[in-house]
Amino acid sequence: MEDGIVIEGMVATIGPDGTPHVAAMGPYVDGADPKRLVLRPFLPSSTWDNLRANGRGVFHITDDVLCLARLVMRTHIPAVEWHEMGDQRFPVVANVCRWLPFEAREYSVPGKRAWIECRVLATFDERPYIGLHRARHAVLEAAILATRTGILPAAEILRKLEQVRPWVEKTGGRDERTAFAELESHIRRRLSGA
Repeated sequence: MEDGIVIEGMVATIGPDGTPHVAAMGPYVDGADPKRLVLRPFLPSSTWDNLRANGRGVFHITDDVLCLARLVMRTHIPAVEWHEMGDQRFPVVANVCRWLPFEAREYSVPGKRAWIECRVLATFDERPYIGLHRARHAVLEAAILATRTGILPAAEILRKLEQVRPWVEKTGGRDERTAFAELESHIRRRLSGA
């Protein structure tokens, strides 16, 4: 998607047994009111397996970085509610700003990451997005670093954590400070092999 942007959020898919699976993910989208998105999960991936099996899911946009951080660490999986659209059900995470049900259209594996081209079926706004916030961006960066502990060198991950720490200290509230501390602890445990 040459003019797309990456928006970090959560993707909910449906497992073979009908249970929802929620993963933190940043797909390419084609603007503020996207009609398509491209998911790029690292393989192996439950998101990939679920979409190959039933071809539908929901992308969620949120400003709740504590929820995203805990989802990355798998210490808390957000609850979902089922929403009907036509003859299909979609798993929707509670307390998000926006959710976009989608159908997967094309699948490929060009490298270590899969490529899933999706058509957005609708856009639903639940609550206002609070706006830009440096501490939330820092937590988001820390969450992404947590997913790269087996990919990037430890020194690079720790250096990047130190770069964004002041953003949390200067502009963060309780949720941002909690999320950053939990992510840092998680990252250090993973890097130490514990």
